[in-house]
Amino acid sequence: MPDDLLWRPRRIAWLLTHAALRSAEVPVLRSLGCEVWTQKKFPETPEYRSCRGAVRWDIGSTIPQDELEILNNIDFYSDSITDRVAKIMNHQFDLVVIDGFALKAREVLSKFSGLVLMRAFGIAHPQSYSGLFFKLHTPGLAQAIRSNYDRFHVGAFYEPVIPHEVPLLAKRSFHLPITLPESAWARQGSWTGGESNIFFVCPSINAHPDCRNIYENFKLHFGDFPHVIAGRQPEPVDDPCVRGFMDEAEYARMFRRAGMMFYHSTEPRHLHYHPLEAMATGMPVVYMRGGLLEQ
Repeated sequence: MPDDLLWRPRRIAWLLTHAALRSAEVPVLRSLGCEVWTQKKFPETPEYRSCRGAVRWDIGSTIPQDELEILNNIDFYSDSITDRVAKIMNHQFDLVVIDGFALKAREVLSKFSGLVLMRAFGIAHPQSYSGLFFKLHTPGLAQAIRSNYDRFHVGAFYEPVIPHEVPLLAKRSFHLPITLPESAWARQGSWTGGESNIFFVCPSINAHPDCRNIYENFKLHFGDFPHVIAGRQPEPVDDPCVRGFMDEAEYARMFRRAGMMFYHSTEPRHLHYHPLEAMATGMPVVYMRGGLLEQ
């Protein structure tokens, strides 16, 4: 880990979209003695639906209430950072953690004067963060990275992410492994099996062409076996095996009782949470050759 990240920041702004990652990473940071504020406002579109409901992370915050209300009403995915918000951030935070969204990266690097850590999940082959940042035209982003290079770090969830980036980003990158949410650790070793079915996760089947292709490929090869398909479905799917969104109790029951999980991805630099959660319970996972799980 870079030397300037070895010290323990007093307060962190955690500005990521991933709800499961939030419930995994924020408690770890807090266990290290850091105060963590998390983003509360997100775009009103279906893909951000799981991000909402983060108010509980404000419990114990020492940020003044008037400043907290201003921060809680900023959508860092869509909004520019005003002078007022920049002043609050620079006064209240030692470290800002972001994901690879171009607007957010530009605004934070341009307006916040402390350390910035980008958490790199890895994205679909053959794309890269370098391509998103330097080839797609987001005015001012490349200059913001170059001008603030010494205080910008990339914490890659998986080691294969780093060599795929151009030297400008790779030199600022280090391996900062993923952890599992508290709910997954609570289910550790709980798998008993007993149901002769395949557990498969595939959201947005009728809302996204890629998800539809994944679903149809699964049905082609495994449709004759008993199976249950989980995942939020913004549009109805005419298939009794598609259960859609599962609450925590039903999700935990599937992890405990389903015969096995099939994981479809062959992406070399990206991995979803659910196969890792399944393995934590002890559930057998069948995965595809060539994907990151094989590595």
